Amino acid sequence: MSKRITKRNELDMQICIDNFDVHEDTIIRTQDSRWMGAKYINESDLRSREDCLKLCCETTSCDVFVFEEKYPGSCYLFNCGPSDDFKCKFTKHRQYTSAILTINRHTAELENEIQHSKQEQELTRLRVSASELIPSTPVPPDIVSTVPTPTKEATQLAPNANATIT
Repeated sequence: MSKRITKRNELDMQICIDNFDVHEDTIIRTQDSRWMGAKYINESDLRSREDCLKLCCETTSCDVFVFEEKYPGSCYLFNCGPSDDFKCKFTKHRQYTSAILTINRHTAELENEIQHSKQEQELTRLRVSASELIPSTPVPPDIVSTVPTPTKEATQLAPNANATIT
C-alpha cells in the first residue's frame, strides 16, 4: 500500500512541476497581494529554483513561489487562489523568479483520483469477465465427455472397413 501511495505522490509531484508558469526577473508585490487576500505560507533558504518549485508542490496550499536567484536563495511560498479569483500582483525585479501554478491543485487531484478509480474498475471488469469464461466449480470426472474406445464386440459387429461393397 505505501508503495502505491509513493508512486501516486510521485505522479502528483510531476503533474505539479509540469504546470508552473515561470517568470524570470519578476517579484511579487507582497503588500498589494496580501491586501487583496493572498496568503503568505513561509520562507526557506534553498539551493535552487528547482528545489523551491518542489517545495511548493509538496506544500498543500502553495500555488505561487518566489525565488531569490542566489546560492543559497530564499524561497517564498504563497497561496494566491484559483485563476478566476487570483489575488497576487507582480512587478519586474532582477534576481528574482516568480512562478504560478497554472492548474487548480484540488481539481487536478480530484481528476487524478477519478482516473485511478476508472483504471481500477477496468481491471476489475477484466477479472469478472474472465471468471465468467472459466467455470467456477470443477466438473466431476465422471461427467466429462470422452470418446469411447471401441470394444472387441463392437469391432466384430462393425462392417469391415477394408471390404468392398458390391
